[in-house]
Amino acid sequence: RRGRRAGGGDGSARPCILGGTGRGGARMVGWGGLPPRGAAKRLRRATARLGRMQMRRGSSRFVGRPYRVELSFPEYTSICPRTHLPDFGTITIHYLPDELCLELKSLKYYILAYRNLGIFYENAVNRILDDVARACHPKWAIVRGEFTTRGGMPTTVEARYPGKSR
Repeated sequence: RRGRRAGGGDGSARPCILGGTGRGGARMVGWGGLPPRGAAKRLRRATARLGRMQMRRGSSRFVGRPYRVELSFPEYTSICPRTHLPDFGTITIHYLPDELCLELKSLKYYILAYRNLGIFYENAVNRILDDVARACHPKWAIVRGEFTTRGGMPTTVEARYPGKSR
């Protein structure tokens, strides 16, 4: 139930997902692996909002000169769609611009939009790569996601555009 204290009525303390025993009025976020109430609705809204987000782009001043751009976002967060727990990692984007470059401010807001989105690691990395390729049409691009340990297994996902290795 919403607003219920994590401790039992008999004075025993049951663990709370927020951490600790829940004494002192901590509200329970979820119980027994079940998602919090309304989580599916919030995830649907976040997905729709991400679909409306657009990465802005600007024209490159050095079209004839090949140069590589590397962007790193060490505070990437999203929600696991199965457990509804937060996932943390670092997203790194490498690309070789052709005529267009990504605007950094809109890219930052685009990455922040994943914060409330229920998405698996592999899907997030491939979706980011698709959106980067659609926004600036680079000669090549690599998106790499290094995700923190969950269950003893750190995960690294890498996707490339175009699909062949360089």
